[in-house]
Formats: sequence, structure tokens, C-alpha cells
Amino acid sequence: LICFYITKNQFGYTQTLLARDFTANISRLRKLLNSPDAGDRKTIQSLTNDLYIQLISPVTKQLENKKHLVIIPYNEIGYIPFELLTDPANETLLLSKFAIRYNYSTNFIGEGRLPPERYRVLAMAPFTSASGARDQPILKASAAEVQDLKGKVLLGKEATKNNFTTLLGQYPIIHLATHAIANDLAPIQSFISFYG
Repeated sequence: LICFYITKNQFGYTQTLLARDFTANISRLRKLLNSPDAGDRKTIQSLTNDLYIQLISPVTKQLENKKHLVIIPYNEIGYIPFELLTDPANETLLLSKFAIRYNYSTNFIGEGRLPPERYRVLAMAPFTSASGARDQPILKASAAEVQDLKGKVLLGKEATKNNFTTLLGQYPIIHLATHAIANDLAPIQSFISFYG
């Protein structure tokens, strides 16, 4: 694995030999997290520790004194919820060390940043309460997640697919606090959940 890192002061890369079961471990973690009832906490802990060692440990020095981490994953690494990776030395979640976000390309870093007056968000949180949830769990913190964003915030019954498609082109930033499924085997079955 080659990991490129870019900070304010440096650019470089690390090179790490991956364990044979690297890809299999990503699949195992994904399956365990997709079916929490079947999840074995010790197995999840072991997998997140192993992935931390392989993906984060090689750049620990470069991450010192940093607060924000932008991850640009490649291939199956895109399936890893980096927030859950755990430092085996102290059992600390990566999320407790960094504000983490994901990007698709270095081309998007630093470009396209909007001045504050143009930073307007279309934010939707359809599962703030039991109404409209049907077979989807309530996301209790989703209302708090979007309430202070500048722009248009739609909660519960207002967070419909129709409202989303109508308003989509009017906002430069979209924030969806909802459920979604990515189905690699049948991509047409992938979806983002809206109210109803």
C-alpha cells in the first residue's frame, strides 16, 4: 500500500506491505457492521485494530498535532469507516483524535471553497422521529447535526425525495443526515432514504 500524505508543511508517501487478509478483513468488517445483531464486538475490535495498524500507523508521525483528517480512499479502502479504526496502543477511536472527512480526489482539496456569504446548504434529516421511519431506525442526533447549518434545513415530513430534487440545483452544498445502502452486486438497488 502506498499512502500519499499532504499537510500544510510537507508532502510525501509511505509504503507498507499489506497482510494477505487485508481485503478479506475489510469485507468481514463491512458485513459485521451491516448486521449489528450478528456483530461480535471482539472481532470488530480486532479488525479495526488491524486496519489501524496497516493504514494509520505508517503516517502517525505526519499526523502529530493535526486536528483534521481528509481521507481519499482507493478501491476497497473506500468501504472502511475510518472513524471506527482503533489505536491498539490505547484503544482510542480515530474519530476521537480527528475531525474526519472524505474526498474523491486531491483536485477537490482547497479548490471550490466558497466564501462564507455563499456557503448555503440544503440539509435534510428525514428520520428525526418515528413518523416516516417505517422500517428505518430513527436517527436521534440527525436534527442536531443539521440545525445550525446556513441554508435550507428540512426535517421529518419535509425531507422528501420530491423536495430534494426540486431544491437540489439551488444549493452548492448538500448535507443528508439519513440512511443509505450501496449495493455493489446490484447497483440499481442502491438508495438514499427520504421521508416516506
